[in-house]
Amino acid sequence: MKKRNPEWVNQFINTATHELRNPLTSMKGFLALIKTRLENKQENLELDELRQMVDVVARNTERLEALINDTMEMYHLIDGTLVLYMAEHNVAEFLQYLDDDLAPTLDERSQHLMVESGVESLVFDKLSLVQVLRKLIHNSSKFSPDGSTIWLRVQKVDDAARFSVTDEGIGLSPEDIPKLFKPFPDIRKPGHYEGTGLGLSICKGIVELHGGEMWAESPGMGRGSTFNFIIPDSSLSE
Repeated sequence: MKKRNPEWVNQFINTATHELRNPLTSMKGFLALIKTRLENKQENLELDELRQMVDVVARNTERLEALINDTMEMYHLIDGTLVLYMAEHNVAEFLQYLDDDLAPTLDERSQHLMVESGVESLVFDKLSLVQVLRKLIHNSSKFSPDGSTIWLRVQKVDDAARFSVTDEGIGLSPEDIPKLFKPFPDIRKPGHYEGTGLGLSICKGIVELHGGEMWAESPGMGRGSTFNFIIPDSSLSE
């Protein structure tokens, strides 16, 4: 990932701090309400009402944890301290591992992952590439209807491998595509979709650390989208 200028870093820190405060404020509010209700002997607190408030606190706790983890990873990318452990991997075995890992999540919505590969082996950092593809496929699942299909394709392109994740989801507008890989992008989506706002920028940073590039394509809103990235590898040279 390219080294960021101080102004960009300051903007990121300010935005991240704001995003971290949102779930924390909600948690503090609901915990104070629960405490008040429990301490007030004259007011009955229904079990269902208590459960709903605790659920809100639990969801915000998970969101806060995810934000902290992603913020720290983004910091390491910006700071240049994220280390990759490069090794040659069998691509078919790697994709099978990923398919098995994601199956329970996709099965919950009766979604299917179709995997195609024309590359036998590739040099990359396994943990970070699993993270990238898991995020892309989770996004495709989240923004696609139940019962839909997601395609994961790996193709040889000169001395590189091209990974593509294609879905049948809500699609992207031409105006939103340039914003996608920025931290906390200002993109409005139909419905309610939670995320940290850092996932795609982290994915792009990891791909760039591999010496590659990432981009997105979409025929338009309601017509699905494709996220692509290329990783160069001298072992693919003929």
